[in-house]
Amino acid sequence: MDNSIDIHSMKILIIDNSSNSSSLIKAILKKETFEHIFTTTDFATALEILNHERPDLILLSYILPDMSGTQACKLIADDMNYGDIPIIMVTANNDIQTLQSSFENGAIDYIAKPFNGHELVARVQAHLIRKRVSDERKKTAITDPLT
Repeated sequence: MDNSIDIHSMKILIIDNSSNSSSLIKAILKKETFEHIFTTTDFATALEILNHERPDLILLSYILPDMSGTQACKLIADDMNYGDIPIIMVTANNDIQTLQSSFENGAIDYIAKPFNGHELVARVQAHLIRKRVSDERKKTAITDPLT
């Protein structure tokens, strides 16, 4: 990991139908000193968090109580306000159709349950670094160099 890029203050949203699963993910990330982790079990609350907190990364379950994870993924990815937020699909469905559907609907990565905590952290760190670099490039591109 590039230590010059602070990713631990970035915001992470966990959307998972299982509060046990989201608690486990949150505990793993907290142990790695991530500071701002939000959790919810439904898409309606996820939208509220998206609007108020503007997370930098979303960990999304394939199964949600009010819609499928791929439907939620597509809604987020297609929204101009949130389309730049990377989404990692987290699911116990380890078949190729789930994998393909996740990527087709906007996920940038995929983690199968049960997951390895080290792998989860590595993927989260990698995507947060990419997000931070991308955000900085966008900021530089719209800033007048003379001001």
